[in-house]
Amino acid sequence: MKLDPRDYSLLSSLHPLDIAEYLSSRGWKNLEVNPEKFSTWEYVDEENNDRNIFDILLPLNQEFKDYEIRIGEIINILENVEKRPQIEILKDLQMIFADVVRVRRDTPETSQGNVPINMGVQLVQQAKEMVLAAACSTIEPRPFFPPKKFKDALEYMETVFMGQTEIGSYILPIISKLPPPYRGQQYLFEPFERQVTQNLACALNVMNTTAQEYIEKTSPDDSIEIFKSTVQKGVSANLCEAVVEMSSFNDDFQDVEFGFTWSPKYQTDQDIPKKIVLKAEKMPIFEKAADYLREFEPKENFVVYGPVLRLERLEESTMGKITVQSFVFGSVRNIKIELSEHDYHLAIQAHDQQKNVYCKGTLQKEGRTYWLSVVHHFDVES
Repeated sequence: MKLDPRDYSLLSSLHPLDIAEYLSSRGWKNLEVNPEKFSTWEYVDEENNDRNIFDILLPLNQEFKDYEIRIGEIINILENVEKRPQIEILKDLQMIFADVVRVRRDTPETSQGNVPINMGVQLVQQAKEMVLAAACSTIEPRPFFPPKKFKDALEYMETVFMGQTEIGSYILPIISKLPPPYRGQQYLFEPFERQVTQNLACALNVMNTTAQEYIEKTSPDDSIEIFKSTVQKGVSANLCEAVVEMSSFNDDFQDVEFGFTWSPKYQTDQDIPKKIVLKAEKMPIFEKAADYLREFEPKENFVVYGPVLRLERLEESTMGKITVQSFVFGSVRNIKIELSEHDYHLAIQAHDQQKNVYCKGTLQKEGRTYWLSVVHHFDVES
């Protein structure tokens, strides 16, 4: 999409050093600098066995009369090199002090650049949940984050903005601002804001590859557990659910594309992908992964009812540990419970008399093992 004549008034506000940093971050080579006048840049595109060389003459003085025209020419060249709309490139140049995440929905409903209002509301709400999940896992990776989120994550969300929606199917830009830098300098450390966006990109990418691994398994009945290893890479039930909701509309799943534009003010890991497409056919897998990861959420006042399978107690200990067979979310599971001396003796009687026990506490899954802790009621069936 070409720039509107009205957009040319914005070109004069682009600082030459910011444009230079933008070019440098995208592989352009600075050939010459004539202070206060111009710098020259070269880009060699060797994609698809073709070798194309692009040149840019960057004016270094915003007072030049033809400054806007020259910057417009640069954006024309960048459009050809990056194969992106001019308006998108202009916005990235304006937001050089921010990371931009673009969520793209490409469906028949969005072909005109518009979106049904219900889909739009859902997209915005779930985009917020997605970024918040990434912020929480940046602080501490967990399988699931309860409604009460980390204070630092909530404070970070106050600095995140939603940009103007862009045409190109339907694109929702999410702007993650970075700390004010010193002009002409590049920070060497990663601020929390950058860690969050990189964590988000890595997590979405590992979701994609793990889902593919799941599909290729020959016996997928229990292989959803491979998602447990993705938690340390930023994946959570919250993130999976947000992605699924962004993909869902009218009881159907559709592809969702995530694009990342990194601020050149900070060094970026080149291995982190700039674009990730999560296909509709993988959404049921993410739903299943979310349910699996949610199992690790502590559940208060959980009732366990069933036979005592095992009794364990050290010789000099007053506390005892039992294993009870009970239903957990519709499936029979073995649950370990640590009991006081009094309740442990009741458990021995129940075991000897083959009676069921009833107890209530907080259920939590650790690895493959379920534990019931904070037990506040224990009894044997009469």
